[in-house]
Amino acid sequence: SWSLTDTVILSKVLLDKTVSFQGSDDLLRRTVANFPLPPSVDDLRSGLRVDRSLFLSAAQYLEGLPPSTPAPVGLTGFLGEPRDADWFMGRVPDQDLSVISLATHLRQASQQILSLEQKTFLPYPAWRQWLAGTPAQGLPVILADSLRGIQEFETIRTRHQLTQAFLKAALTFREAGLDESRRTPDPARPGQFLQVETTDTATVISTSWQPDPATEPPSFTLWPATENP
Repeated sequence: SWSLTDTVILSKVLLDKTVSFQGSDDLLRRTVANFPLPPSVDDLRSGLRVDRSLFLSAAQYLEGLPPSTPAPVGLTGFLGEPRDADWFMGRVPDQDLSVISLATHLRQASQQILSLEQKTFLPYPAWRQWLAGTPAQGLPVILADSLRGIQEFETIRTRHQLTQAFLKAALTFREAGLDESRRTPDPARPGQFLQVETTDTATVISTSWQPDPATEPPSFTLWPATENP
């Protein structure tokens, strides 16, 4: 699942810890300048190509076995670990497949992976709209699960871009004031700006974008509330 790749996990850990800032203008300026880039669609495409290559290699291996070989036995031989084969077979609806039938499924899935990769070349608004719809329709279980991972990948990437924007808005607030900081574009909602509000103790920068209806929209707190501490 693409929600479990190192790139996405490291980004999520960073975002979970970058929810507030209290320090000097110089430290904030250096944080903005050195904040890591978000996961890229190029990373996603590379992973999809690896997945497709693995499916095709597995299909080729299975096709070279005696046709009566049970699929779990053949898959264990290819992967080298019974638990890995069991995990995969647990996501295949028909548990009594022969190696030839499983190879056919894998080749069909490899073409669907290619179609998923081609979707990543859509213009960004169209890509996000496609993911927000029902992109898993018609996909086998194993790919539908991975597609949920791709949706999580896009959510983390958007959150990462938001955190970068929060930091830039915080620096703008420190350097140019409240009105100017409110002109910071919201990367999660094209055409809109981040919300910046001050209290007696802090400045809160937020978005109305809400990836999960059960949680509050992302926000960032800057201490203290003054523009020039």
